[in-house]
Amino acid sequence: MAEGGTVYVAAGMYDEGSAYWSIGKPLSLIGEGSGLVTIDRSASGTYGLHVGADNVTLQGFTLIGPSEIANWAYGLKIEHLTNLVLHDVAVVNSGRSGIDLNTVSGATLTGLSAEGNHGAGLALTSCSDVTVSGLHATGNGWSGVAIFTSGSDITISDSALTGEPGVGLYVQGGTTDDYAGISLTGNTFAGNAGQVADLVGGVLDIESVLAENSFDRAVVVRRDGAIAVPAIYSRIQDAVDVAGPGDTVEVAAGTYEEQVVINKDLVLQGVGNPVITAPDSPAAFSYPESSKTWEPVVFAFGGTADENGVISGDGTVSVEIVGLTVDGADRAPTSGCRSAGVLLRNVVGRIEDCTVRNMSIDGAETFGVIVQGASDVTVTGNHISGWSRGGIGVNGDFGTNGKGPLVDPTAVVTGNTVLGPGMDVPVTWAPNGIQFGYGAAGEVTGNKVSGCGWPGPEWSGSGII
Repeated sequence: MAEGGTVYVAAGMYDEGSAYWSIGKPLSLIGEGSGLVTIDRSASGTYGLHVGADNVTLQGFTLIGPSEIANWAYGLKIEHLTNLVLHDVAVVNSGRSGIDLNTVSGATLTGLSAEGNHGAGLALTSCSDVTVSGLHATGNGWSGVAIFTSGSDITISDSALTGEPGVGLYVQGGTTDDYAGISLTGNTFAGNAGQVADLVGGVLDIESVLAENSFDRAVVVRRDGAIAVPAIYSRIQDAVDVAGPGDTVEVAAGTYEEQVVINKDLVLQGVGNPVITAPDSPAAFSYPESSKTWEPVVFAFGGTADENGVISGDGTVSVEIVGLTVDGADRAPTSGCRSAGVLLRNVVGRIEDCTVRNMSIDGAETFGVIVQGASDVTVTGNHISGWSRGGIGVNGDFGTNGKGPLVDPTAVVTGNTVLGPGMDVPVTWAPNGIQFGYGAAGEVTGNKVSGCGWPGPEWSGSGII
């Protein structure tokens, strides 16, 4: 084949064995389409296909990469060249990254797919002037896209980075000065364990990435209004863990199936009404002010917790929880436990403009919001429903006679709507809409409480007690 020639590949399956396979001169390799042409290089003992020449076009085929998991087992290894075009190429099941560009300048990548590769779907190392659009990356070991060491004038747009067990896209290696002009616009990030991570710091404008792309879940850490950690998380807990004292963890619209545990000064702020849904098996916690073991969806506490979830100590934390929906998923707590949508122990702060729902009405002890310990909080503007034992409870240390020796909470409960389980629902316990008990003190004003009847023979439910 003369330089600049074209190899056409008809529809079919091509088993290309294990020998070294390389393009060392300018040419075009054109298949009938990635859904029609499959090149099997799973038995290769080296790269699936190596490209080391300028002015190469690859189009219209699926490449099955080397199946051995090894640091050489790239599907497409493309390096030290200029003027590359990739279009309608899929690379799957490689033992390393699917499509790997190293020191490539001037590349147009359109309509690519990378799935099930053990490294990144698409890796760009020390590349410049690269345009990527219409990439679909899913199920790759590291990420959908990885940008390594350095890079300039790289644009990734209109692509779908989904279902990645690692992260949708990350940047790693080098310093901030080694990168310039990295742009992400119009991409979809969904179903990833993490969304975006700038491990160098300062390479990506995370604020712009957040605004100019679509995320099924997106959590960032803010400090004084600015994004403080160069990452977009998929899990709230991941952001809570890296946040500094007093930071704001901002949660965008989406559904987050997880338990959130806060043990530091923090603002947990929802934007666009995100929903935190109870996981199937939340961790359980106990503490001195309650004789019960709790399985909360959102739990903020002062003190320290051991590996068994036993909390001790009299320290307090400042926590604000605002603009979230907490959904108990109608999950009944484990036998012998109570569940709560939001549980506060030794917290100074507020719960505001939140919805707590579906905490399960089936005879178990389930609650909307519980405040205990040395807490001093405001609970305002919330909508609480779908519980069986208590809507909002502010309770002190029971002790041996209803008032123990530990510090009791205070709270202002105002402007909330609390809907009980209903007038004739056979819950095991008498439901109380708002309860202050066992030494707790505070103020209750302007709340709407209903549906707290109870058909039991001895006790009666209460709107406010």
